[in-house]
Amino acid sequence: YFPAAVDVEKYSPASKGSYISDNKIVLFHSAFLDWTKRQPTSKRNDLFFRAFSRFADQRDDLILRVIAAGPDTESTKKLVYELGLSKIVEFLPPLNKQELLEHYRSCDLIVDQFGMPKFGVNALEGMACGRPVLLYLDKDLAKQCYATLPPVGIANGEQEIYKTLHDICDKEKLHSIGLKCRDWILSNHNGKVVAKKLIQLYTQIKQHSESDSL
Repeated sequence: YFPAAVDVEKYSPASKGSYISDNKIVLFHSAFLDWTKRQPTSKRNDLFFRAFSRFADQRDDLILRVIAAGPDTESTKKLVYELGLSKIVEFLPPLNKQELLEHYRSCDLIVDQFGMPKFGVNALEGMACGRPVLLYLDKDLAKQCYATLPPVGIANGEQEIYKTLHDICDKEKLHSIGLKCRDWILSNHNGKVVAKKLIQLYTQIKQHSESDSL
């Protein structure tokens, strides 16, 4: 296993001040909207929106920004309306990399996927920017890939998503988790670290091949 390489110089915390709202907790849903067909690659975004609806009923300080991209964009807009979330959900157009970077830096929490038990690329980039992430991650599988588990909000299913939102949606707590996420990315997904591992593997394969040819 080799982790995806992240450009930690480009994807980094804002250098000047903070873009985060002082009086609102801003959640940024960056994963593709893909949930109606229940395929193995489905993001199961619906689980998050249903849990978020229950959580939002108890709060008046939330904003959810959603990238309107993916096969279930219209279904998601309908679901958001049916759940009564329209007033606090902002749908954004598909974003380029620079626009994504700005949104990573201007949110309090990045929402990833809940169908496949792994990181999306946006989640890794956001963590490099010092932002916490909420997603479904297989802990046993992650332990085989990393020396330490990532300091993210891990939730499998609607109830766990709801509980995790309740546990972490505090400004100071989210900021603290975000700093730990940045450090974890530097140790595990830094492009230079990944390149070094690839060179080591290539060298081992080359040496083994040369040994077999003797």
